[in-house]
Amino acid sequence: MIAAGGVCTLLVLPILRWVGGSLNGTSAIAVIGLASLTVFVPCLLLSMVSPLVVKLQLSTLDRTGRVVGRLSGSARSAASWPRS
Repeated sequence: MIAAGGVCTLLVLPILRWVGGSLNGTSAIAVIGLASLTVFVPCLLLSMVSPLVVKLQLSTLDRTGRVVGRLSGSARSAASWPRS
């Protein structure tokens, strides 16, 4: 899922340039539809990663809180890591 989301994200700009060039601003609905589609597909694929990881890590329902809490904690600690 991460790889597919990454590929879709990398393809957004070429798709917008190729299809957007042919639209040439002719229809506002087509332009908004194209922009929505190029944002929606990568977001959909990337948002599927966390539930998929939880499902793969979960062996029994008794461990749900522990598994989700651990994954959420690791995501938050990674997000707060200092960047340079």
